[in-house]
Amino acid sequence: MKLQSYTPNMGTIVCRSCDAVLQTFPAEKVTTLYSFCDSHCKSRNSSAVSIKR
Repeated sequence: MKLQSYTPNMGTIVCRSCDAVLQTFPAEKVTTLYSFCDSHCKSRNSSAVSIKR
């Protein structure tokens, strides 16, 4: 009999703007990735991210 390995959902994707949990994913250790959740958060922060020199 072959044993199946199981990796729990210890990875999390979080919105940088509103801190909403977007998704979890299987990972061997606790992992947090950051993104933006929708067009509202993306458009609101796109002007703040750009730096004029």
